Amino acid sequence: MRRLALVVLGAGCAGPAAIPAAIPDGVTLGEVRACAAPRPLAYTEVGAELGLTGGPDPAAPHHHGGSLAVGDLDADGDLDLVLGWTQSPPTLWRNEGGAFVAETLPGPAGTFLLNLADVDGDGRLDLLVGGFKEDPHVLVQGDDGFSDWPLRDLPPQARRVRELSPGDLDGDGLPELYALTNAGAEDDLERTDFLLRNEGDGLRYDPSGAVSVGRGFDAVWADADADGDPDVYVVNDDGADYGSNRLLLNDGGTLAPTEGCACELVHFGMGGDAADLNGDGFPDYYLTGVGRNALLESVPAGGSWVDTALARAADPLADPLHMGWGAIWLDHDNDGRLDVLVAQGDRWADDEATFDIVYDAPIDLLAGQADGTFADVGAALGLARDGSHRSAVAEDLNGDGVLDLVVTDVVDRPRVYLSDGCTENGWLRVEAPLHTRVRWTLDGVEHTGWVTGESSYGAGHAPFLHLGTGAETVVPSLLLDLPDGRTLALKNIESRRVLTAE
Repeated sequence: MRRLALVVLGAGCAGPAAIPAAIPDGVTLGEVRACAAPRPLAYTEVGAELGLTGGPDPAAPHHHGGSLAVGDLDADGDLDLVLGWTQSPPTLWRNEGGAFVAETLPGPAGTFLLNLADVDGDGRLDLLVGGFKEDPHVLVQGDDGFSDWPLRDLPPQARRVRELSPGDLDGDGLPELYALTNAGAEDDLERTDFLLRNEGDGLRYDPSGAVSVGRGFDAVWADADADGDPDVYVVNDDGADYGSNRLLLNDGGTLAPTEGCACELVHFGMGGDAADLNGDGFPDYYLTGVGRNALLESVPAGGSWVDTALARAADPLADPLHMGWGAIWLDHDNDGRLDVLVAQGDRWADDEATFDIVYDAPIDLLAGQADGTFADVGAALGLARDGSHRSAVAEDLNGDGVLDLVVTDVVDRPRVYLSDGCTENGWLRVEAPLHTRVRWTLDGVEHTGWVTGESSYGAGHAPFLHLGTGAETVVPSLLLDLPDGRTLALKNIESRRVLTAE
């Protein structure tokens, strides 16, 4: 068995900084991680070698499932995995020196989608679990392991919650949870998302919160109006029957639907992610669905969006038999251009006569090109396996400064694709409070990103932002706009290191 030392990047390694940096109080820099022998980028799948043999019950129906969380869940300095299936409670796969060992966690008997957040403010990651046909759970970490945190006054539709999505609406450091509901019902109540307010010792249903009515599949947090606080974009399934996607703007800690954004896509939506592709400071949304994916790109000055997937060649598999599920923005080769990873799959539900065949589909890695279009390089880099994929997380599992990929399958074990060596291009990892806006300059061009723990459909990770610096070895200017209203200004930050802001 391959024994890999999967690490948390914050640990740092030897390598003195060559250029003096301006570092404000509250920010620390890890040591530079030199790349002595850059190699052409490629991925090797090592999940089975690491002991990841877990998967769904082959005798059970597989409407959904395959949720994923990646983070240091036992505070021992390396990255662990949590997997969720609709037939069982969540399973923690502890990283024991590079091999994973399974442990069943408390929680619902069937797991919908997973997320991670520090809900109780103790500095440890907690697990947010959507309950399959039962109430959701928040599992907080303590000295004796995981235990349920109180969820008070849950409304009747709580048994329909697909995802608990964390967002710090009021900037106090304790995230609220957006409860994304999913039901194929005429009753609006069963399809009404709701908000759980963080009280410091538990979460309570807020009946005054304005929320989306639809058939929710994913909630995407980003500052859609560039006013400094996080907003929610809701991806809905069966849009023609139950309601389009909705953008909810944060107004003083309350979410309110917006109209006229040209972003209310009507489709069979599955997942989404947000990043600033066109450099205007507003989020652009990559959205997956049945038969086609969309790229909602912000119009200059913000406030509205247009679908540019076709113009940018950003929809690799327009096929009615396939479905895009998890989709994440990333910079896989650290060249400074945004790429998209798409976990393609299908609807595999063997208890329904109309959906009794598995249509295998690829994992697409859409590399951003210099002309603004995308090219699928997944197969060439080793992501050639077809499957019925669901969730995806990009994390640096082996500490070489290149994002590795974990992708789940609804009928098989998850796949772990490790990068094969470091790159000539530089990188910077920003670990900061959830929803921190990061603004940086490279070669005279300004960029914007957001610290997030979301990872599109069904997945989450510890809050961070990984940015590629290309051939630039120094980031001349970097601003951190923290959720509490402070802005931290940094200058001349040498790349290939971890930056941590408290």
